[in-house]
Amino acid sequence: MADMFHSDQEYALHRLSKLTLDHVLLSSFSKMKVRLAVQVLSQTVSTCLIESGDPSVVGMAMFCQMVNDFFDCSNVRSTTEHQRKRNDRMRPYESVDDKRLVWMKGTLLKYLEEWK
Repeated sequence: MADMFHSDQEYALHRLSKLTLDHVLLSSFSKMKVRLAVQVLSQTVSTCLIESGDPSVVGMAMFCQMVNDFFDCSNVRSTTEHQRKRNDRMRPYESVDDKRLVWMKGTLLKYLEEWK
C-alpha cells in the first residue's frame, strides 16, 4: 500500500488523490480515525491495486472492495444521497428481501468466514 501511494505521488495527476501521508504513516491517533480507514478501504484503492498488475495484492484488492461495498450498504443516510453519488448501494432499504441484504448475508459473510 505504501509503495502504491509513493509511486502515485510521482505523477502530476494522482489516481489516489484522497490519500495522504496520514494514511500510510500511522500514529496512535490516526489509527482511530474512521475517515482514514474508509478512504484506504475504497473502490479507488481496490481498482489501483488490481491495475498494478501485481498478483500479490489481489487479495488486498478483494478485501478493500468487500469492505467498501459493506460501508456503502451500511451508510444509508437519506432518501436521495444514492442519486447524487450515483451509488445504488446507498439507496434506502425498502424490503427485507433487498438484494444488498442478500449480498451481505450470502457473499460477504461467506467471504469473511473463508478469510478468517
